[in-house]
Amino acid sequence: MSARETIRLGVVPYLNVQPLIAHLSTPIDGVEICPAVPSRLVGLLAERAVDVAIAPVFSLLDHPDWAMVPGVGIACDGPVESVVMVSASPRDDIRRVVLDPASMTSSALVQVLWRGHWRRDVEFIRRSQVHLNRELGTAYLLIGDRALRLRREFDHVVDLGEAWKEWTGLPFVFAVWVVREGVDIGPLAERLMEAPEHHSQDLFVEIARAHCGEIGISPEEGLTYLQSSLRFRLGDLEMEGIRRYLHECQGLGFGPREPVALSILRRGDSEETV
Repeated sequence: MSARETIRLGVVPYLNVQPLIAHLSTPIDGVEICPAVPSRLVGLLAERAVDVAIAPVFSLLDHPDWAMVPGVGIACDGPVESVVMVSASPRDDIRRVVLDPASMTSSALVQVLWRGHWRRDVEFIRRSQVHLNRELGTAYLLIGDRALRLRREFDHVVDLGEAWKEWTGLPFVFAVWVVREGVDIGPLAERLMEAPEHHSQDLFVEIARAHCGEIGISPEEGLTYLQSSLRFRLGDLEMEGIRRYLHECQGLGFGPREPVALSILRRGDSEETV
């Protein structure tokens, strides 16, 4: 890609992504913003329809050639609120789980937790559209803004971030910025990495006020979610969490059999494999 071509930046239209892109609100010369749900963004990257995107961590299993932009992503270290399994039945009575079609990382995570943490076999159902009901024995995976809005309607809610922390003692990373092979995003890499430096109480208040009404939660709930439930800086523990998650996914037959080597974008657009 030449320096004069437009860089297509794939983003997810969820509340939890706003702190990573709020500082990009002023149009950047040569950068086009392309919104899509997480599962669709992976396809857009693979089709070369976008060049860099906030992609589900699960996608790294099948795309080791995609380079992670270091130090920044969407993570939690305990309850996350926006990735939950809801049901009219307690967890011990669940026999089937309906997966969220917009999700990749969380759909695999709930399977990892059932097999590895709770050690039970349940049926996992994929549907192109999910209509929630209160059928006994059925649970639903909800992610993103939909989870924040609908979780209160169910008697039994299992927070997957909290369950992962209880099981592994590690943070969980849901998404990271990745750059597809052969793309030089130049100064945009630094812009993406600097997002946490812009975070402040005022910024989170502004984001909550601007977006929570359309989601169906109060700005106060949104502010608590952004400040207390999420992490946007990724360090050594978060990287360990990514590796553990990918390893557990491989144990269920996802991705290649051999260990996944993560490609990390370094300053100057060089890559390092770890």
